[in-house]
Amino acid sequence: MEKAIKGEIFRKTVHILAYIYALILYSSRDDLVIFLGFPAIIVFLDLLRLKFSKAREIVYMLWGDSIKPYEKDALSDASVMAIGVWINVLIFGKFALIGLCISILGDAFASLIGKFFGKIRFQNGKSIEGFLSFFFVSVILGILSPEIGLCIIVSGFITALVELTSPPLENFTLGFTSSLVFSISYLLTTFEL
Repeated sequence: MEKAIKGEIFRKTVHILAYIYALILYSSRDDLVIFLGFPAIIVFLDLLRLKFSKAREIVYMLWGDSIKPYEKDALSDASVMAIGVWINVLIFGKFALIGLCISILGDAFASLIGKFFGKIRFQNGKSIEGFLSFFFVSVILGILSPEIGLCIIVSGFITALVELTSPPLENFTLGFTSSLVFSISYLLTTFEL
C-alpha cells in the first residue's frame, strides 16, 4: 500500500509540475520550435517506450510505481497531458493558464483526497470527498484572485462535475473544460453593452 501511495503522490506531483510546462508553452507561442517541439518530444519519448524494450525498462525503473496498468501498452497520461496543455494554450491563450491551474490543482487534490479519504463512492470509483476537494481548490483560487474569483469558482465547479464522470482522456478533457468554462464566464462577466 505504501508503494501505491508514493506512486500516486509522485504522479500527482508530476501533474502539478505540468503547469510549468503550460507557462513555458504560453511564453513561447511565437517560437514555433519550442511551441511545437516540447509536446512532440514528450510524445516521441513515450512512443520509444512503447516500441523498444530497453526504453521501457528505463521508464519503469524511474517511474514504475506511478504507471497505471492501462498506460503500459498505450500512450501515457503524460503524453495526453502534453497534447492537452498544448491545445489549450493554442486555443485559449492566457485563459488556458487559469483554466489549467484550476484543472491541474483540482484534479490532483481530488485524486489524492478521494483515493485516501473518500468514503462515499460512486460506481466509477470517484468520491464525494474528491469532488468537494476539487471544488474547494477552485474556491481558494477564486478567493486569491477576487477580480476573477467568481469565474474561477464557476469553472472549478463545472470541471469538478465533469471529473466525477471519469471522462475519457481525463488529462485533456478537464483542462479543456476548465479553460472553456473560464473563458466563457470571463467574457460574459466583462461584456459591456
